[in-house]
Amino acid sequence: HVLAHRCGKDIVAFAGHEIDRIGRLLDPAVGPIGDRGPVDREPLVGLGDLIEGCSGHYDMQTFQTDLSRRDQLKVGRRLILQMVDALVDAGYRVVLSGVAGNHGENRVNGKAFTDWEDNDDLAVIEQVGDILASNPDRYSNVSTYLPAMLSMTVDVCGTRVGFAHGHQMRGGSSQGAATKVEKWWTSQIVGGQPTAPAQVLVTGHLHHFICSEAIGRTHLQCPAMDPGSRWWTEMSGQASPAGMLTFCAGSVYGKRGYGDLEII
Repeated sequence: HVLAHRCGKDIVAFAGHEIDRIGRLLDPAVGPIGDRGPVDREPLVGLGDLIEGCSGHYDMQTFQTDLSRRDQLKVGRRLILQMVDALVDAGYRVVLSGVAGNHGENRVNGKAFTDWEDNDDLAVIEQVGDILASNPDRYSNVSTYLPAMLSMTVDVCGTRVGFAHGHQMRGGSSQGAATKVEKWWTSQIVGGQPTAPAQVLVTGHLHHFICSEAIGRTHLQCPAMDPGSRWWTEMSGQASPAGMLTFCAGSVYGKRGYGDLEII
């Protein structure tokens, strides 16, 4: 899932599966943003499932996956570094971060067996961080941060934005996708967990677009950048167009804290 999150001082971008969409993201991400003010710092945050994995997530995965795990990690590293380089060349300060998705898990027989942080979605960001640290002259304005949990909240120009992949949000088939996320988020707020202070929560995992303000805060669910699941469509009749969610965030957008939402 790729998202460019733009505001008066920050841009947040998420690297994902579809290479062409990431390439098309770079020009608007580093370009002017009209009358919203200058951009000088850019959090670059992976939303999970940057790496597809080769088995243990769905039927026929080993047969259908295009690249080996090593090659997937290589493509992921190069795409993230390409985005970092574009932002550095444009003169921005960059904070590189991300949350773990289910497809990045280290699995045996379909189950994660080590710990939640043993995840390719975090490993690929960590690897890029090591590359950046080896060239401090070029990347002196880039820092890397990886959370210790599956979710986090960052301040983007005065708007607190939470990030979680979404696979930790459980519920029966009778619950709608938005309801499951809102129930999980409400519990996180009551429990004082990392997304408790967030005004906007951004998730992936569910492969279709949602924008909901039902609980008085905003949930933005990113559509998937892959072409969809034939199995899911054959089983349910449902399908959702691929896309990259983009929006702006910051206190300049008033009570909602975000605006200029578009799916590319």
